[in-house]
Amino acid sequence: VKINKCGRLQVKDPRYKIPTPLDLVYLDESPDWCRNNKQLKWPGTHGRICNKTSSGLDGCAILCCGRGYNTKKIVVKERCNCKFQWCCQVKCDICTKHIEEYTCK
Repeated sequence: VKINKCGRLQVKDPRYKIPTPLDLVYLDESPDWCRNNKQLKWPGTHGRICNKTSSGLDGCAILCCGRGYNTKKIVVKERCNCKFQWCCQVKCDICTKHIEEYTCK
């Protein structure tokens, strides 16, 4: 959408309909959120954790802007098999879990 000489909205591509008074129209281009922008103090998506299996906005395919992602194998120790003991204690084992973390290139 652009503004014509008469100050009215004009659609650049004829395949799209003219916006109605209820539509929100952006006249300025959005910044490239994929790249580092020092002026906006935006770090870009390089190094961001992403979800390999998601097709949503948190998924590596979208969040990494087509640059791909790195896979890092991590060993995490956490409390597990917790049981309440009378009176007033919780006893847990420490379990080791191997996970993969994905970050944008």
